[in-house]
Amino acid sequence: MRSQPLRLRFVLLALTVAVGAMLVVGCAVALLYPDDWRRVEATVQGAHVKSTRPGTLQWALRVDSTYEVDGQTYETTSDVFHDSEFSVTEAQIGKWPAGRTFTLYYEAGNPKSASLVVDGGREATTVMAVVLTPLALIIIAFSVLLARRLWANARQTR
Repeated sequence: MRSQPLRLRFVLLALTVAVGAMLVVGCAVALLYPDDWRRVEATVQGAHVKSTRPGTLQWALRVDSTYEVDGQTYETTSDVFHDSEFSVTEAQIGKWPAGRTFTLYYEAGNPKSASLVVDGGREATTVMAVVLTPLALIIIAFSVLLARRLWANARQTR
């Protein structure tokens, strides 16, 4: 009978640790990731198709472009389209001719850093960090348990 409350306490403690860690990681990433992204018009210099994952069929249309911030010109390459079919990806090149303009976002504190996403990927990065936190906790817990078991076995054999 006493094992039920202990098991419940353990589950509640584990959930509290996991949720707390997720909140801490989410806040830390949100605080550390740049949050001042500014809009700028970029000009396409060229476009090409490139394999993005060797060994799997995944193609990206990469656009080389330039943009100007405070009189300084910057260059960047952005993946503007992905598909598993080369021909589908290649057909998109016509939509990205040299001279075409499009919107990019650059980090105010580091104009070399540019993104197609309004927040520079900040939200996606934060979500991914929060979602992966329980996995990291499981790996850490498994490693600690394994190390303790190996250490206990080593002590017994002496």
